[in-house]
Amino acid sequence: MANTTPSGAFGFYATVCFFGWVGVIFCYPDVKGMTLEDIREVFQHGFGVQYAREIQRGAEQRRDTARENVGVINQVWSGVDGRNVGVNL
Repeated sequence: MANTTPSGAFGFYATVCFFGWVGVIFCYPDVKGMTLEDIREVFQHGFGVQYAREIQRGAEQRRDTARENVGVINQVWSGVDGRNVGVNL
């Protein structure tokens, strides 16, 4: 302890923080936009990083499909009476 300088202690702390940050980025699943039931299911698979990515891909595909359907609905409604009645997601 007598040989540890303030800058050495800060460097050690910064290194520990960096590796902690890397661990969170690569070992903790991103649960943004998931329901609580989906999050519970993710953590039943260990860390579930890959499983969380699969769930998010499925949710993204469902959102894309919904946007396409809204586009079709907008086209149908604009053709009904000539007015452009839009539905937004």
